[in-house]
Amino acid sequence: MNRTPFMNWISKLFRKKATQNRVREEQKNLAEELWQKQKGPLQIKIIEQLRLTGKPRGLIWNSCEYQDDAILFWHPKRKSWLAVVAVAISFSAILYTTDNNSENCENIDLNKFDMSDNPNVTIPKHGCACFELQDSCWQFFGRILFNLSVDQSTNLLLKKMD
Repeated sequence: MNRTPFMNWISKLFRKKATQNRVREEQKNLAEELWQKQKGPLQIKIIEQLRLTGKPRGLIWNSCEYQDDAILFWHPKRKSWLAVVAVAISFSAILYTTDNNSENCENIDLNKFDMSDNPNVTIPKHGCACFELQDSCWQFFGRILFNLSVDQSTNLLLKKMD
């Protein structure tokens, strides 16, 4: 049976697509392997980064615990692998005293920021942490998407980063 130029073109197209799929699968396996190696130190980096923001006021970021394995996906516009993982963040209240920084706090009502009496402070807050694979290193985006599931966070990232 003689193949027409169109059939040859279709055949090449399918081979190219199959090769691309194999390459993408290999990339995903490497991304998952790198995630498994780097996820522990990333938990510490998340807290260190978020403490520097000073938000939320009156609270200290204590810990970040992964709830499940990360969902890894390819973002076509960014041409990179992203990971979303459910996290539980623990906070503690900052105890403000007028003795420590009295010269800086003369005109500030510290009661606005005092969370020490709030019983909700000790309840872990749930959300999702987002990461991007850059040069074989997973990098934290710098934000926790609170009150969103992993699926909701993934959809949001795909829409927002277009």
